[in-house]
Amino acid sequence: MLNISQIFSQTENPVLSLEVQARAVRKEVIQMNRLVVLVRHFFERFFDNPMTSLEGEIGVRVVQIMCAIAVPGLMVAFSLIPSYFIFPPNTQPRAFWPRVGDHYFYVMYASVVMGAVTVFEWDQLFPDLIDIQVLTPLPVPARKLFNAKITALAVFLGLFLFASGLLGAIFLPLIAEEPSIFRHFLSHVLAIAAGGVFTAAFFIALQGILLNTIGERFFRWISPAFRGLSLAALLIVLFLFPLLSQNLQLLLMSGNPYVFYFPPFWFLGFYQVLLQGHAALPVFHALAATGGWALLSIVTLVFLTYPLAYRRKTRSAIEGTVAKSARHRFADARDAIVHAVFVHKPTQRAVYHFIGKTLKHAPHHRVYLSMYGGAGFALLMASIIAFKQENGHLTLVLSERGLRSAIPVVAFLAVTGLKTAFMSPVALKANWPFYGIGIRPDGDHVASTQRWTLLRVLILTTAVLLFAKIIAPAVFPGVRQLAAQLLVAQGLCLLLIDVLFLQFLSIPFTVPLVYSKRNMGFLLAAFLILFPPFILQAVDAGRWVERSYWHFPIAVLFIVGAHLALQSQQQRVIRERASLPESEDADDFPQRLGLAD
Repeated sequence: MLNISQIFSQTENPVLSLEVQARAVRKEVIQMNRLVVLVRHFFERFFDNPMTSLEGEIGVRVVQIMCAIAVPGLMVAFSLIPSYFIFPPNTQPRAFWPRVGDHYFYVMYASVVMGAVTVFEWDQLFPDLIDIQVLTPLPVPARKLFNAKITALAVFLGLFLFASGLLGAIFLPLIAEEPSIFRHFLSHVLAIAAGGVFTAAFFIALQGILLNTIGERFFRWISPAFRGLSLAALLIVLFLFPLLSQNLQLLLMSGNPYVFYFPPFWFLGFYQVLLQGHAALPVFHALAATGGWALLSIVTLVFLTYPLAYRRKTRSAIEGTVAKSARHRFADARDAIVHAVFVHKPTQRAVYHFIGKTLKHAPHHRVYLSMYGGAGFALLMASIIAFKQENGHLTLVLSERGLRSAIPVVAFLAVTGLKTAFMSPVALKANWPFYGIGIRPDGDHVASTQRWTLLRVLILTTAVLLFAKIIAPAVFPGVRQLAAQLLVAQGLCLLLIDVLFLQFLSIPFTVPLVYSKRNMGFLLAAFLILFPPFILQAVDAGRWVERSYWHFPIAVLFIVGAHLALQSQQQRVIRERASLPESEDADDFPQRLGLAD
């Protein structure tokens, strides 16, 4: 990344002019003025994330991400070609409401993409501590820093908005056979732009309001939860697209006032009014009017809150807001119980508490887990929620199969999410104490990692089961049904950890990322292939255990037997690894500390 401090200052003679100082830097930045350099710096910072950073130049990364976002719009357009051009004899072309559903997809998709991007870059919407420490000492006016930040943010969000609607804007008007291709193109572009700008502005304004009202310290404490819930809401909108698009006519023509509280419908109204003009249905005119006022209000709110939040964020970063609270007696009692039940040896306790302390002080990992949890929550809501048509109206109902699948979904996503976080390193140069005590984790280290994960996942799945019992008591009416689901939940958590952590023989957060991503393609393919049948088999297993009390001991024997077999296999792998010669990297670990940098 461009070393911005070289452009604005020079240690030998800090009073030299900018033109003289620029001679010391690379040729490609000589012609840049200070605003361009700052904009480029802030723009590259959006992609400088240790959880998602990719190898290669920034331009390559931008192109890869833009293509990944644009492809769904192209695929949907191609999938619609048979519906518009190839239809059986004696049938009519694509009907009006299915066409409206096609428009709804693009409006919804652009809104979700812009919202997800804004939420993911939540910490970069305002200058962070690194920006303040690097840029504040430079001879740059504060106003220019502010202008550069908002310019980079506008360019960044504009690129994603362009990618989310580009291919749809090109191909959909060509295949839709509307009376005017240009008018369809213009309607498409303006509608998705309005939807995307509204969603991005909403989350920027939300952060601005929170920073100005509750303060930086409390904001940082609740920020991961807000990001997880925001991502969950966006993904719920995405996952519910098939259900909503098939029932658009009933939803919009039923006179239900709740449709006016759903932002994607506002900009669908934009789309239809711009495309059809006065011929559009009255409900679309009403939705477009609501969306117009909402867009104007949220953009105004951004202009009012962002400068104030920017100033407050900058001041708090300079002054510091770190405040640590004393450890409570509850934490001491909790640790005493954990030590007595789960981790008996000092080596086990060291790794167990190392995991918790690392997650507590690694914001990127906390954010990743919160967003992973948000995605899981969205998947649960999409599978649980269903619509039922009664007397021309749609009513919200809960799916029994969706509620039963909640336990295996939560168990699987929780275990895989934690393992993925463990495989992401934190400050590898600070891992030198592990080389001093032996770089090869033994069975105690591995066991403490699995027990830390097991305890959290058991608590989470039990909470989900109790929540399902509360909102839908008819699904698990008796003690036998509830006990069967609890047994299945505990067994799934135990066996999933045994299987997924079978080859994970390292202390969490100490593995270089290059090794942890080696089999990413294989793991993704295995997830897409095996996840649906795994959920179905887990649901069927729960039903089987519920049928008879005699099935309980059989299930327990199966779980215990499989657990012991997998643990024996892992111990064998640990012994084989211990018999191998030491890695060559272990001999030069003092040189790897980077003390001379």
